[in-house]
Amino acid sequence: MSKQRAIIILLAVSSLAVKVTAGELPRLSKDLDPTRQSYQEQNKLPNLPQAYFSMSPEDLGDGLRVGALDVPGAEDAVKALVADDKAGKYANLDSLLLWKDGRLLFEMYNRRGRVNAPHYTMSITKTLTSVVLARAIQVGLLSMEDLDKPVIRFMPEIDRSKIQPGVETITLRDALFMKSGLRFPQDDIVRKLDDAYQRQAYFQKLFELTAPITPESKEYKYTGTDPSMIMMIIDIKAPGTVQEFIATELAGKIGATSCWEDQGCGIPKCGAGSNFTSRDLMKIGTIVLQGGKFNGEQLLSPEYVKLIMDTGKGDGYFYFFHNRHKLGGGQKIDFISGIGASGQYMSIFPDLNVLMVATAHNTGMKGGIDLPLRAALEHLVPLFEKRDAAENNGKYLFILAGQSNMQGMDHRVTFEPRVFKEYGQENVLIVKEAIGGRPLRMWVHDWAPADNWKVDPNIPGTKPPTKEENGVMYKSMMEKIAAETRGAKPKAIAFCWMQGERDARERHSAVYEKSLKKLFSQLKEDFPGIPTVFVIGKLSDFGKDNRQEFYPEWEEVCQAQENVARDTLNCTIISTDDLNTGASPPHWKTKEATQRVDDLHMTAEGYRILGSRFAEESIKLLKKVVPQ
Repeated sequence: MSKQRAIIILLAVSSLAVKVTAGELPRLSKDLDPTRQSYQEQNKLPNLPQAYFSMSPEDLGDGLRVGALDVPGAEDAVKALVADDKAGKYANLDSLLLWKDGRLLFEMYNRRGRVNAPHYTMSITKTLTSVVLARAIQVGLLSMEDLDKPVIRFMPEIDRSKIQPGVETITLRDALFMKSGLRFPQDDIVRKLDDAYQRQAYFQKLFELTAPITPESKEYKYTGTDPSMIMMIIDIKAPGTVQEFIATELAGKIGATSCWEDQGCGIPKCGAGSNFTSRDLMKIGTIVLQGGKFNGEQLLSPEYVKLIMDTGKGDGYFYFFHNRHKLGGGQKIDFISGIGASGQYMSIFPDLNVLMVATAHNTGMKGGIDLPLRAALEHLVPLFEKRDAAENNGKYLFILAGQSNMQGMDHRVTFEPRVFKEYGQENVLIVKEAIGGRPLRMWVHDWAPADNWKVDPNIPGTKPPTKEENGVMYKSMMEKIAAETRGAKPKAIAFCWMQGERDARERHSAVYEKSLKKLFSQLKEDFPGIPTVFVIGKLSDFGKDNRQEFYPEWEEVCQAQENVARDTLNCTIISTDDLNTGASPPHWKTKEATQRVDDLHMTAEGYRILGSRFAEESIKLLKKVVPQ
């Protein structure tokens, strides 16, 4: 398929046949101003006489790089999409665009869809409010630390003597998770206040008339007031108005054509009310997908974008983005999305590096909101899922996890060559998640200390564990695995574990055995049906007989590791007692080596041997669970 011309698929009104020909992108008539295309004005647009489909989108010089949808099966997939759309399967679909790996590959407009016509986004407006906040953080109006500060701290006109108890506890992050706890006796009170009061005076009344804020009321509730608080704070912090900030620092930066209406209190509408072209929504989505950058410029705070893109949060609504999963091509696909009523989508599929934008006017239709997503999942997204999965199909996944001794083992020296020799480099994926000083709880979602545990004041650096620590390393590990596998199922998994020093130091041996078993269960639950083996690196003789003052439960952790290896199917344990005496690896800065004797950390040769032992034992176990 030629990339030198736009390849257009026209759905003829009189026929189901699909034609491949050149054509013009549909645009608004010249007498219509795109910046005035509000929800009401869009209802007046006539339907296009025929649908426009391009498998090689036109380069408009608008900041979007373009390519061609030329993967195997693409033409058949588009033909099927065309036929289903003509048959009314997706109702009033107006646009559908697909981007992958840096390029816009597919573009469709139908009915009210035009390339230069803003379309109402409905609740994607909430998502765009989060994007505006990310820009405000990037330019220094706010900081990441401000997310955990009370909202009223940023509203100097609020009279705190009149607000309800608990309002002072609402943080920006509470609002971004729809957990402010604001609750009102009548459904229409918020709208009436919005019409009657301006800016901070409006929030003063909200804070006076809400029910008291309690931990129980700070439960998730989808509302427009929470994003309005975020928008109000940006308005206060911006040099001019927040409208001017959006125009210059977001829309202006990407050359967006938009119509963002105001709410009665004077700030932009935040629950719904923004209107953007599909291509401009695509630009915004790619900025988020690419760490906050647009054509090389860092537009959004990378730290904030990382929070948005953290798939380890599970399903839910975070930072005004939906975190969900759907079935596509017969497999579960995770996506992070702005979603609006009547079928509006700005959806990121991080495992596939794919972005989909869709608009529709399925107003009043039961289930109509899901139809554009269904169109993409049934026809377009599986093209990439199948291709990426095929590249990784049947590969062996080796996971190297733990703390400093696993971190210090350079797997490229002995581990990698051995497993490459056994299975072939093209059939192996290796993921490493190891950082010094990390306790087991950082891999276990629901870890808890023993009931009688308390801080030992004689052990420097020991502190009470927090629930926020639970599972953070595991989440990071799973993100790395997702990036490596790209949605494909491994043929088998070998999980190599070298950890325990920190738990021996902090006196958590009483729960080490059950916690390590929980970790292994987590992994098997996340990869159901995949043959999985476990290799535990037992703690060395450094703390034998608990002789080390600051590691008082060394022997107990060692015994717990032995118990887990004994009780767990397809699990073994390797000794490391002989790996910690001799010359250390060269210091990263001075390049000098020191002599170690029964040290906490292993020697240079010890790390080489450790890699070999992990590889050999993994291979032995895998041969038992994978048919040869």
